[in-house]
Amino acid sequence: MKKNETIQVGLRIDKRLFDRLESLSEHIQIDRMSIIREAVVNHVLHLEEAFRDAITEDYVRLRLNDDEYKKKAGIKEIPYEIRIARKARLDSIAGTQVITNLPKKEKQKRQIIESRILKLFNANEVYSEMQVNEILCRHGFDAGEVRRWLVDLNYFKRTLDGSQYKFKDA
Repeated sequence: MKKNETIQVGLRIDKRLFDRLESLSEHIQIDRMSIIREAVVNHVLHLEEAFRDAITEDYVRLRLNDDEYKKKAGIKEIPYEIRIARKARLDSIAGTQVITNLPKKEKQKRQIIESRILKLFNANEVYSEMQVNEILCRHGFDAGEVRRWLVDLNYFKRTLDGSQYKFKDA
């Protein structure tokens, strides 16, 4: 599709949502359709990012081979950071037992984070997602899950695009 080419689509919206949209439109003085278009664009971008993250995690966690990953990601070469994260995962499996039985309760998660994980990171350094994954995998942790713990439990903060992580207090 060319840059300025558009397609008209029909859209059915719940009445309550439409009323909220109408109110918002009047309040910020932007027409409803502009708000809807922006919401759709943002949602599609979010879904694309989530898809990229999911296939990258599948590749790093050895669920996809190189060719499958490149095809799904629409790339010709696998980025260096991702190859390093996958290698770290392979090394952790070959060299040590991967810790897969992770706790569900927040108190237990905090104990593991505070006793074993935080010391793996420099408080003043900014890390890429792949660097965080590599460090966690190297020490036998499920990088995706533990990385989410670090953010969800407010130890780390990350940029809106999820590309950089650093300690919350730093």
